Amino acid sequence: TMATPADSVILEEEIDENYEPTQDEMIDYAKWLGMDLETEKDLMWIAREGLKAPLPEHWKPCKAPDTGDIYYFNFQTGESVWDHPCDEYYKNLYATEKANLERRRAAERERPASAAAGARPTTAGIVRPGTAAGIRPVTAGPAGANPLDRQRLGSLAPLGGSLAPLNRP
Repeated sequence: TMATPADSVILEEEIDENYEPTQDEMIDYAKWLGMDLETEKDLMWIAREGLKAPLPEHWKPCKAPDTGDIYYFNFQTGESVWDHPCDEYYKNLYATEKANLERRRAAERERPASAAAGARPTTAGIVRPGTAAGIRPVTAGPAGANPLDRQRLGSLAPLGGSLAPLNRP
């Protein structure tokens, strides 16, 4: 059973704005999240962010009197947990980002060789919503008039007179 805060030493979280986790810390946390360090290096930012995450409001780290183990206690709800309260968020974020990464990689594998070689994808044959054939003429003004056939502005000349600074009260 977990000790109660009354029996424990309540600790204060000291936030160092310049704290950067070491590579070893990020690797350990990434492994704890379930990350494959070989194939998911692009997701390492999640481990860094998770290690830098401050405790949410009302949470305090506490030290159990008998073992010295650290746990976290929410003084508003009475909830206590062994893992940092943000860890669940970062586990879920990792799962979401891993699924996104897998979808992107699958899409890249399915892309035709011409697209992979840098050829620009074509939009031919794409039908836009709300159009019969994908393209409809732009109409403005009298029926059939081309909006690009507007009368051009005449030449522009500078305004007469001189500019003076505004007098402010």
